[in-house]
Amino acid sequence: MIEHNGEKLLGFDQDEWARLGDYSSWTASDALEMFRLLREANLRMRSRLSPEERAAQECTPSVEKLNVRELANHMAAHEHQSH
Repeated sequence: MIEHNGEKLLGFDQDEWARLGDYSSWTASDALEMFRLLREANLRMRSRLSPEERAAQECTPSVEKLNVRELANHMAAHEHQSH
């Protein structure tokens, strides 16, 4: 979104990612550690974004336009709901 402001955001096949990542072989502790590390990296990056970068937008298949701030809020809410 930040690199290509206003362009269409492509979806992905989560089942293919799971297959290629062999997620079914992961232990719960390995998956939790990976989640923790990725979340920390994303939070560090988000804290360094300028207001202009946070406002960058892309069009998504399910939503007409979405900006970085809205996507981050959506992801945080999704994580909270899955607990």
